[in-house]
Amino acid sequence: LNPIVGSSHTFSNTGAFNFCSLCVGAFSGVLSFDSETGNADTGSTTLNTGNIVSSQDFELIVTHLGLNGAGLPTSINFNFIKTNDVEFGSGNNYGSSMAYLIQPSRNTINAVWTRTGTTSAATRSAVFRATFPTFKKENRLRPAIFTPGRAK
Repeated sequence: LNPIVGSSHTFSNTGAFNFCSLCVGAFSGVLSFDSETGNADTGSTTLNTGNIVSSQDFELIVTHLGLNGAGLPTSINFNFIKTNDVEFGSGNNYGSSMAYLIQPSRNTINAVWTRTGTTSAATRSAVFRATFPTFKKENRLRPAIFTPGRAK
């Protein structure tokens, strides 16, 4: 990945009858995309993304939840850090939330979002490999740390 970065990024949605919401995250230290998974449901206050496997230590996992009705994500398991919450706005936008986790070791996880409301919802998770150089700490090789950015 070789993104062009700067402070002047603009994210927009145009078109008639589009009710999108955007959650944007930018992270340094990302080498490449690894894998993804997702799920959708109607009528439940919890929604899991499905099992996702990190193929190396210290990968970045980013997950997103989209809501098609009233409700707001209240929590997510595995110590994910929520970065964005956009509440559903009837006739204006869908609800959404984004969170990330730096997975310290190769493992399979199943992120589970909890939310208010039981309208239809969808979720996706993606795993990204870390860049190197590495440094040695506690007799383990560790990649350079991911640094999250945030857009509003």
